[in-house]
Amino acid sequence: MPSAGSETPAEGPVDSLYLVRFHPEIAMSLRRAVAPVFLPAIFASALFPFAQNIHSQQCQMAHDKSALKILQENAAAGDADAQCGLGKQYEFALGVPMDNKQAAFWLAKSAEQGNISAQVELGIVFDRMQDYAQALVWYRKAADQGNARAEYNLGLVYQDGEGVPKDMEQALAWFQKASDQGDVFALTNLGAIYENGIGTPVDYLKAADLYRKAAEQGFPGAEYGIGFLYLNGKGVPKDYALASAWMRKAAEQGETMAQYDLGTSYINGDGVSRDLVEGYFWILLAKTRTPDSDLKGYAENSLEQLTGVMKKSDIRTAQKRAQVWLSQHPPLEYEQHLVRYGSTTP
Repeated sequence: MPSAGSETPAEGPVDSLYLVRFHPEIAMSLRRAVAPVFLPAIFASALFPFAQNIHSQQCQMAHDKSALKILQENAAAGDADAQCGLGKQYEFALGVPMDNKQAAFWLAKSAEQGNISAQVELGIVFDRMQDYAQALVWYRKAADQGNARAEYNLGLVYQDGEGVPKDMEQALAWFQKASDQGDVFALTNLGAIYENGIGTPVDYLKAADLYRKAAEQGFPGAEYGIGFLYLNGKGVPKDYALASAWMRKAAEQGETMAQYDLGTSYINGDGVSRDLVEGYFWILLAKTRTPDSDLKGYAENSLEQLTGVMKKSDIRTAQKRAQVWLSQHPPLEYEQHLVRYGSTTP
């Protein structure tokens, strides 16, 4: 019998523990977490290059009260960049109350002067307000000028049937246009479509190629996608070590499915040395952060199994690590906004 105060490390044999992985058979575009892009707001629109550079393509934004006053004065005087920036201030509640109507008002003034950044952002605001007809107008205006982010958002409109009949042929065409410009959102979504055969035959080779192009740009959704293909040997040779390496890149940026699957890799010893504490840590993060009820269920079941075979002190160690990680990363609601609309300005 163990002495008083000692811990019983397991109720069952650790070596027999094997966790089931999670991977939904759906396209990932609207359901995936994406780590936020931390850039100075005034330069955020330059993250994804545009085919045409109409106007200055910047949205001047203010970071203190005096700058906000100047921004408001410039916007009122008709400066398109200032109007775009002021619209975003209202969109994201930066120094002013969040107000979609005011955001749309100022973005429209800038968009009508030809500022493509404002045109895309105006579509986003109308989309959020569920005015899909107006969102479609502004996405198309920018997409017809070769704006990759507008092309991606227009693809989502047709994929989801927002204000138009669902049309995967149109969606694929717009996603392809954006992908050809290297847009990571479009590359990742198109990869998921080919992986799962949504509106097109399954093609793992194409999926792997698309995921890799976005993953090499550091996009977590794609890092998870290519990692899962390596895990299962679809479109690429099966390679647990590479799978875990890509999963870690995505997990560290907040991708919850990657966090769960990386955790299972540590529990199962797939491509990494078996480490129950590390596995518990990543699975706990996934369980805590995901809005997906299926993934949460997988994670809860896995944590329950781990509780039966781990020392309490090891569980506490993993929990403390998770608390520190969560305190240093933004909530998932913000990350989902980035995925849904392709906005890059916090």
